[in-house]
Amino acid sequence: MRNAAVQLCLLMLAITSVHAVKIMQSSSLRGKIRPAMGVEGVWAIRGNDSIKIRCSEGDFDSKLDPGRWKIVVDAKPPFKNVLFDTVGIEKGSTRDLGLIDLPGNDK
Repeated sequence: MRNAAVQLCLLMLAITSVHAVKIMQSSSLRGKIRPAMGVEGVWAIRGNDSIKIRCSEGDFDSKLDPGRWKIVVDAKPPFKNVLFDTVGIEKGSTRDLGLIDLPGNDK
């Protein structure tokens, strides 16, 4: 019985370690869009892969695989879309696009 408890503890430790390493190596993208009401959505595109990133009150944050991504901020009229043609996402880091001002509202 004692041997089984030790084995269970070692198994739990191994699983926890694997997940901790995976979290430490995850990559993400974030930014803030102004004005918040002008954004329809944010898209990350790489080859045939596209991901719609959820945007809340102008803020967005999403996990992405490392590599080069095209980022499209899809704007509502009268604002215009914003394109980041090549955004590098490195393994284990967060790429912050900072504050993105939507162009096109001439009021």
